Amino acid sequence: MTENENMPLGCCRSGEAVRVESIGTDTAFASRLRAMGIHDGVELDIVRTGSTMIVRLNHGSRLCLRGDDVDHIWVSPSRLIPADAPAWPPAELAREGVDTRH
Repeated sequence: MTENENMPLGCCRSGEAVRVESIGTDTAFASRLRAMGIHDGVELDIVRTGSTMIVRLNHGSRLCLRGDDVDHIWVSPSRLIPADAPAWPPAELAREGVDTRH
């Protein structure tokens, strides 16, 4: 992703950090996203892409977004993910045998 380029969240790659610019969909879905903490101006770290996308919000919560939902969230480049950011998948999931592959 290049600087000053808005694109759907679904086009982002793992490891990118983005800022939400707009949510271009119906009011009910936009309201649900706001309730989860996704709104204009919030920064997201792309943890995993695929049929379900995992994002980390700037306050640390992780959310799973699926299917076409990510194509209605328009984002722009934000910043680099800090080197000390927690790894995915968390070690406790691996120990419990949870399959975290895409």
